[in-house]
Amino acid sequence: MRVIVNINRRLWLGRMRKFQLIFYIAGFVFLGILSLMLLINLLKRNVYDPKLGINVLLIGRNGMGVISIRAESGVTGQMRLPDNLSISIESNGADYLVEAIYKIGSPVSDPLNSARRSVGQALGIVISGVVAAPVDFGVDGFVQSLIGVATKTNLSLIDRYLLFKDFNEKSRVKERQTKIRRFKTKYFM
Repeated sequence: MRVIVNINRRLWLGRMRKFQLIFYIAGFVFLGILSLMLLINLLKRNVYDPKLGINVLLIGRNGMGVISIRAESGVTGQMRLPDNLSISIESNGADYLVEAIYKIGSPVSDPLNSARRSVGQALGIVISGVVAAPVDFGVDGFVQSLIGVATKTNLSLIDRYLLFKDFNEKSRVKERQTKIRRFKTKYFM
């Protein structure tokens, strides 16, 4: 009887090891597929292209507006919108102040995309991204919001990194140009 029990235990342990190996392989395959899906999602969501540029709606502490970035041509524009700008929400047809969506509460389920579509339609431009952050409105506030933790945005991490990198390169070029101008005016004029 003891011999039969020992043989059954050995067979059972051998089968358990096979099942354990199958579950390990299935787990690694599952994690690999999940990682691949996440990578594809991150790479697919990019909307920023340095050649074409991007229009971003920035909602800050002291106002909101559209920041237009064209990195290849070196152009950055900003247009501050009035504080009492009201937009119509497509889902219910009512008019709301744009800043009320973020400061008072959300009358819609997805305030970022609703503000992007509504302000874009009101201005007649394509707005590709929205950044809502506790920063001052302007280019400096926009750069701070790209690396901020409290930022609510629909831009992907890759877009935020590329925009931050382009702004840093642009600011370095401006600093060099101002140093060269100061040097020329100081010594050659």
